[in-house]
Amino acid sequence: MIIRYFTVFMILFLFTVSAWCADKTVLLSPGDKFPNLTFPDFLETPDKEYLGLQTPFFSFLRKETFQLDEIKADILFIEFFNKYCTSCQVQAPVNNKLYKYVLNDPLLRDRIKFIGIGAGNSLREVTGFRMEKNIPFPLLPDKDFNGYEAIGDPGGTPYMLIVRKTGSDLFVVSAHMGLHKDMNFWTDKLRTALNTDIRNLKKVKTTVDLQDDQRKLDLKLTRNEIIGQVEQSMRKAFSGISKTDDLNIRAVDGFDGLFTAEGALENRTAVVYSKLISRKPVCDVCHGIHFIVTFDSTGIIKDIHAVHLTKYGNVIWDSADINKINTSLVGKRISPALDFNSEVDAVSTATMTTSLIYNSVKRLSSLLKKININD
Repeated sequence: MIIRYFTVFMILFLFTVSAWCADKTVLLSPGDKFPNLTFPDFLETPDKEYLGLQTPFFSFLRKETFQLDEIKADILFIEFFNKYCTSCQVQAPVNNKLYKYVLNDPLLRDRIKFIGIGAGNSLREVTGFRMEKNIPFPLLPDKDFNGYEAIGDPGGTPYMLIVRKTGSDLFVVSAHMGLHKDMNFWTDKLRTALNTDIRNLKKVKTTVDLQDDQRKLDLKLTRNEIIGQVEQSMRKAFSGISKTDDLNIRAVDGFDGLFTAEGALENRTAVVYSKLISRKPVCDVCHGIHFIVTFDSTGIIKDIHAVHLTKYGNVIWDSADINKINTSLVGKRISPALDFNSEVDAVSTATMTTSLIYNSVKRLSSLLKKININD
C-alpha cells in the first residue's frame, strides 16, 4: 500500500513539473483536439464501471493512472468546476438533472458519460463537494490546475465542454462558460454532438460560448508605478534600509516581470528578487489577481505584496488578509512540494485566490533554477 501511494505521488509530481515547464496553451475551440489528460486512479469500483474502465481482479495489477480516452463513450460531458465557486454550486443540480435525463434514455446512457474536474481542488475537496451536492458522476481532482491550463486556462468556472470521441482521439464539439440552467439547451447540445461529423467540425469552427471581458486581468500600471510596488515589497525583505536609502532596483534581463536589488539581509549583503505575477480568475464572476512575491537567492520567501487581490464579491483584500498570507508563506522555501491546505491557509472568503497564490509560488521553483543557472 505504501509503495502504491508513493508511486502515485511520484506520477503526480512528474506530471506537475512537466506541465509547469510547458508553454501556455491557447484556449480550445470547437474542432480542436482535446488533450488526453492523465489522472491518478483513485476511483471507486462503481465509478470505474460507469466510465467503462477496466478493473483487474488482482489489486496489484491495477494501474496507478488512467486517461480520458479510456472512457467508454461517444460523448464526454466534461465540467471544470471549483468547490468554492458560487456559480459551480448553482450549476451542480442542473448537471445532476442532465445526468439523470441521459441515464434514463436507453439510446443515450451508454453513449454519453459525465465527469467533473476540480480546478485547484484536492481529492478531499472534490469528494466533499460531491457528497454535499449529491453528484452522481465521478469528480477528479486537479489541485495544481494542470488539466485546467491544458485546455487553455479559460479564466473561470463552471466551464463545460462537450467532447466527441473518435477512436482514441477526442475533439471539442462545444464549450460553455458560466451558468447554463436551461435543460433544453443542454439536451439539444448533446444530441447535436452525437450527430456531428467530426470531419466537418474540424473544417468549420464555431464560436466558443465565452465571456470575453477578461474581468480586469490587465494590470493598468505604468512601469514606474510597478517599480514603486516592487520597492514596497523589497523594503520589507531588507533589514537596516531607511526610507531614503536607494535600493537600485533593476529588471532582470530575459525574465518578464522579475526585478532584483542588493541590500542588508540578516547582517549580510544579499540579493533579493521580486516577481510580479498575474493570474486569470477561477470563477466566472471573479476578477484577475496581481501580486508580487519577493524572495532571496536561496528561495526563501520574504514578502507577499498585494497589487490587486480580491475575495468574495470582488472585495479588495484588507491588511488582515495580507497579513494572513504573509504569516502563512513568509519564511518558507519556494518548492514544488509547497502544499496548500484550504482549512488552514485560506484567507477568509478568498479560498480560490489563496489557492492561486500558493500555486504560483510553487511554480517559482523553475524560475529560481533558471536564475541560479544564469548567475
